[in-house]
Amino acid sequence: MLRRGERMGKVLAIIPARAGSKGIVRKNMRILKCKPLIWYIINTARNSGYVSDIVVTTDDNDIANYVSKLKVKVRRRPKYLAMDNVPLDPVIYDAYKWYIENFGREVEYVVTLQPTSPLLNPKTLDSAFKFMMENNLDTVLSVVDDTHLMWKKEEGKLIPMYKKRVNRQWLPKIYKETGAFLITKSCFITENSRFGEKISVYEVPVEESLDVDTPIDWLIAETLLTRVKVLIVTLGNDDVGLGHVYRTITLADSLLGNDIVFFLLDSSYLFLQKHSSLLLILPRFLVVSVPHFVLL
Repeated sequence: MLRRGERMGKVLAIIPARAGSKGIVRKNMRILKCKPLIWYIINTARNSGYVSDIVVTTDDNDIANYVSKLKVKVRRRPKYLAMDNVPLDPVIYDAYKWYIENFGREVEYVVTLQPTSPLLNPKTLDSAFKFMMENNLDTVLSVVDDTHLMWKKEEGKLIPMYKKRVNRQWLPKIYKETGAFLITKSCFITENSRFGEKISVYEVPVEESLDVDTPIDWLIAETLLTRVKVLIVTLGNDDVGLGHVYRTITLADSLLGNDIVFFLLDSSYLFLQKHSSLLLILPRFLVVSVPHFVLL
């Protein structure tokens, strides 16, 4: 990973956070697992290896007072930019120009981060920065695989968006924007756009793609944030067989949805290859070929 500002230049993160919200009242300051919703995206930005500075643009005093304690810069958004019908481009442009004018610091990249994406991992964000730099791109935005048999309405009629009904894995890929981040070179930031000429997308994991907009989204976010990481230590090799492994797989099945890692003692990749069906069952695994008593 690059160090802050190294080679990529200065990166400014701008987080838009209005007071108004129709789906969930005052959701940016609503407590999600002991923290206000907006805390999570600020934490993601602060733990990025690329982000140099953070600006929260808001029209709300409570949000402004709270985020200022997190040592981020606060742009008190003009009223004309806080209306329901105002798109995001002029809001980001206003915050960017305010930052340059008030702090006199040159910015090479601007990343828009949404408070409604509390599950975005800093490592994912940094991978997107790296992808952008390695491919010499102007703009990169987050997407999630949304490939399905889809329909659209044209002139009052429903029309399938596919030529043949096939299984999902055989369909051409369709990606949906998650809204979690949009990274662009600062020279392309205007009142009407944040897109450069060379544009690409970066696919994020499904669990990080959640955009909190409804109470159901909130419940899903809360559930995902309370997942536990479980390390299951078991034994499997040619001498003892697979009994221990299959019993722990049964245990893991009762913990479905959590982050589960299997730690196989006295085993080897050759053993797993002989029993390749295990590779389809185990969510994640680590193999240690040393005698198990050495680790006790």
